[in-house]
Amino acid sequence: MRREIIAQTSLTNKTPGWSFQSPTALLRWLFLPLLVAGLTACERSGPVIAPSQYQAILIGDWQGTVGVERETMSFAQGGQYTAQLLREGFISTTLGQGEAGTINGTWALQGNVITLDIDNTDNVEPINDSTESTIIEFKQNKLTVSSAEGETSTFIRVR
Repeated sequence: MRREIIAQTSLTNKTPGWSFQSPTALLRWLFLPLLVAGLTACERSGPVIAPSQYQAILIGDWQGTVGVERETMSFAQGGQYTAQLLREGFISTTLGQGEAGTINGTWALQGNVITLDIDNTDNVEPINDSTESTIIEFKQNKLTVSSAEGETSTFIRVR
C-alpha cells in the first residue's frame, strides 16, 4: 500500500497552483513558451519577400554583427549607399582590406544579385571598385547575402 501512494504522489506536483497529472502534461506546459518564443522571433523577421519587391524593401538601414560589434549599411532610394566597415566584417572583406572606415557609392539590384560600386571612401583603401553579393534569404526585417567568395552574412533592419 505504501508503494502505491509514493508512486502516485511522484507524478503529481503538490505545489499550490501547479498540478501535472502526467509527464506529458508537464512537457506540454514547458513546450508552449518555447513555441511562442520561436513564433515571435519569426514574426520579427517578417514575411519572405518576393524577388519583384526586393528593390523597394531593400531601402533603409541594415546592421550585421561581427563578434560584439555592429557593421551598418544604408540603402537610399536614389541608388546610393553608405557602409560602415569593421576590420573583420562581411562588408570589409568584400570591399575593404580589413580596415575600419566608411564607403559610399551606388547600388543596383538585378534579380537576387546586389552590386555595390564605390564612389568614395573614408579611412579605407578598397580591394575592388565594386562587388556583387547574392541574396540567399530576404524577409521584411532580415537580409542574408553571400559574397562571390562564399562568405555568408545576415543583416537585420534597424530602420
